[in-house]
Amino acid sequence: MAEQQNIAGAAGENVEEIAQQLEEVVLGEDGQPLSKKALKKLEKEREKEKKKQERLAREAEERAARAAADVDYAESSYGKAPTNMSRVKTDKQWTEVRAISEAMVGQVVH
Repeated sequence: MAEQQNIAGAAGENVEEIAQQLEEVVLGEDGQPLSKKALKKLEKEREKEKKKQERLAREAEERAARAAADVDYAESSYGKAPTNMSRVKTDKQWTEVRAISEAMVGQVVH
């Protein structure tokens, strides 16, 4: 009885292996299995496509990281500045440069 179970178990494993091999068979456009050379070419194309997708994903991740890291700390240093309009009036007396003379030495001029 134990021998019958071993044989049945072995037969079940063989059936599973055969089914798996049948699933792995790649058929061409004509419905016939592909040759070894065609299978190698197909596998190479799949590997190439897989590497391309990985590269594109990595590049997109790097671009996103760079965009997140690009903080412009000098943003206020450029661009359109507000117009310089004298909004505050002071009591300072402004002196023209040509009016400054040696007689004014020691005085504060604005």
